[in-house]
Amino acid sequence: MRLPPDSEGRVIWTAPGDGARTARRDPVAQVAALAGRRLVLVVPGEEVLLTRVTPPKAGQRDLLKAVPYLLEESLSAPVEQLHFALGRRGADGELPVAVVAVRQLEEWLEPVRAAGVEPEAVVPAPLLLPLEPGVWSVLLTPECAWVRTGECAGFGVDPANLAMALGLALSDAAARPPERLGVWFDPALQAQPEPLASLGVGVEWHPFSGDPLTVLAAYDRPGGGLDLAQGPFAPASRMGGVVRALRPTLALLLIWLLMRGGEAGLEAFRLEQRAVELDRAIQGVFRESFPEVKRIVNPRVQMTQQLESLKGGGRGSDTGKGFLSVFGRSGQALREIPESVVNGVRYGEGKLELMVRLPDLQRLDVLKQRMEGSGLAVGIQSASREGEGIAARLKVESP
Repeated sequence: MRLPPDSEGRVIWTAPGDGARTARRDPVAQVAALAGRRLVLVVPGEEVLLTRVTPPKAGQRDLLKAVPYLLEESLSAPVEQLHFALGRRGADGELPVAVVAVRQLEEWLEPVRAAGVEPEAVVPAPLLLPLEPGVWSVLLTPECAWVRTGECAGFGVDPANLAMALGLALSDAAARPPERLGVWFDPALQAQPEPLASLGVGVEWHPFSGDPLTVLAAYDRPGGGLDLAQGPFAPASRMGGVVRALRPTLALLLIWLLMRGGEAGLEAFRLEQRAVELDRAIQGVFRESFPEVKRIVNPRVQMTQQLESLKGGGRGSDTGKGFLSVFGRSGQALREIPESVVNGVRYGEGKLELMVRLPDLQRLDVLKQRMEGSGLAVGIQSASREGEGIAARLKVESP
């Protein structure tokens, strides 16, 4: 079942491996009423971060505590608002991790659970794409673009930014690039997206008709073993088995707590002090990230508001003037000048400030012209010689 539901509460669903490989659209309750089916929820790849960490060797419980703080500096939301799902540690010691907002996961699960069904698994869409050695799988439609780069690796991106995102991913994988891209594309695109053919990697095209779910469910793949239905979001049957297995441990724990009540009270006091320290640390991070905000009332709420403004008010209201749009078009112009180096980026009040280094003033003028050619308004705030090159500060905005 592919989420989220449409405005009428209907979802797209299919049966893996069925002969017709067709997707149907029905109300959630009607789909949930199908008996004898293992329900797997497929959620949008662009809402889930798929990443990897190399944690110290520890038990599963310690890993669940450690992983959020190992990733904390690379996340835009407080770890308390995020759900972390762990995969299987690889031979290289790396641990696959999926990160999603708790509120988002609750919104996905609410209509299904309201229909009386507990999903067996919740899998990000990119991890259901075909997996072949040496091949990155891409699914492209007018509405979405999903990429699978490994067993538990991939991402979702706006279709307009697919070529740029793939280019960045290929740069990161320079040591072990894919042999080719396998691209499943909707013929509604009218033509095969030419920018992908210019990435320096062979492309194998696979046109498909119907809903993307027909590609994702063509085989009963497990999604690379990275399931969001873990911890508090695990199915009740799975949680029941865990509780039964932990009964002896829980009994000993209860005895220990009764004997150490005083020590537990002291620990609670220490935790309270730690919470105060964390609040101070959050305010410090906020001041460092957004120095232009002078009055801090609720740093978490204010940081969320600042991040939303950076995104241009969210996907639904992005009119081409938000941070992602302006930065994406600026990045394309910078990419066309290989000698350019970005030394810093600031964004505020709809304006992007870029600190760049170029070999000479001629390249600076070429960069300005190319940015303006993509519909941006560009102003050169300063330009000074630095070593054998030019250090410049540009103000960029969408008029």
